[in-house]
Amino acid sequence: MGRETSKVFPQMHVTSIYGHLKLLLKATGLPTGRNCMFHKIRRTHATHLHIAGGDATASLGHGSDVITRGYYLDPRYIRGGHLADLMGSPWALLVGLCRRLKTAIGL
Repeated sequence: MGRETSKVFPQMHVTSIYGHLKLLLKATGLPTGRNCMFHKIRRTHATHLHIAGGDATASLGHGSDVITRGYYLDPRYIRGGHLADLMGSPWALLVGLCRRLKTAIGL
């Protein structure tokens, strides 16, 4: 095959990735503002990993837990709440998202 790369989408320009994400968010009725893009995905990943017992600091590539806790871990979930209780049924969320996406693309 071709040359090895560490990029997830090696042939996509960063503006193209943002454009695609924005279209998906808009199609599903989710917020599309600047603060709802990849940083929110990064925060969500860090929070879920931390709750599951993983090392969010290492996963994000931070040298200090202070940055991870201060800017990435969502305090609503870290302060003793159970993630499933706070977000509702993951199955129900997935079904709702699929319905919104199907409606948006006309299926």
